[in-house]
Amino acid sequence: HAGTGIALDVDGVTRVSTGIEFGTDTAAANQLDDYEEGTYTPTYAVAGGGSVTSNGTVTNVGSYTKVGRLCTVGISSYIVQTSGTVTSYTVTLPFTGATTGAQAGGGFGQETGQTGMGVMIKVANGSTTAVINKYDGGSVPANSYFSLAFTYQTA
Repeated sequence: HAGTGIALDVDGVTRVSTGIEFGTDTAAANQLDDYEEGTYTPTYAVAGGGSVTSNGTVTNVGSYTKVGRLCTVGISSYIVQTSGTVTSYTVTLPFTGATTGAQAGGGFGQETGQTGMGVMIKVANGSTTAVINKYDGGSVPANSYFSLAFTYQTA
């Protein structure tokens, strides 16, 4: 009841049809309108042409948390190049990247099979994949153990 000072206490699931507003803010852009957690199986390719296979499903897992249009992803994978010349890889995303702004997003990680090898991941506007490059600009190993975390805006 508005203005009565009575607190709402829900024991169970609460569903709203369009979003949750906080305080006196009624702007649609500020509504909490989407929250999702999930897992997915990332797939890889050699950037510029070539193929990659996962070396075991236990070490090829992706998880994400999506709040509104902001998606945070964690990936742990062991992949093996099967064709092409590796300079960088592409990896699938759980959601398509945003189509506006200078860049949808990105992050950093490590090729854990190589001591201290940092990698960058970049999500381009409107893309369904991200590009993984070695941090110093060199080639990523043909057999790679990736541990990545990144955030991007979804379409």
